[in-house]
Amino acid sequence: MIETRNNPKGIESPSPRLRGARRVGEFVKSQLIWAAICASMVGHIMKTTIEIADDLFERVQRLARQEKTTFRSLTEEGLRKVLKEKRGSPRKLPPLVTVGGGGLTDEFENATWDKIRDEIYRGRGA
Repeated sequence: MIETRNNPKGIESPSPRLRGARRVGEFVKSQLIWAAICASMVGHIMKTTIEIADDLFERVQRLARQEKTTFRSLTEEGLRKVLKEKRGSPRKLPPLVTVGGGGLTDEFENATWDKIRDEIYRGRGA
């Protein structure tokens, strides 16, 4: 054992072969860590550019400052709400408006739409 500035206690250094194995092991370890980081980021953050009206941008920036949050978080929140609304249950149609009665008269009970439409527009020039 030889004492040097880098090895003041004269500790025997590992053989070159072992040092090489350690470097390979450290490299593999770093690659596994990097792979895990990349895997966890899949679909996590995507940078993009959007064009937005100046007044809307200013209003969102102002709100972000008031709520001590970021433009990005407010944008994400808005996009999530729109997506949830769009994929949610289909919009319900308003109830049908009926005029008191029993439905179609006998004349139109089994009529085609063409016959009903012609009757609706009869005498109106169409």
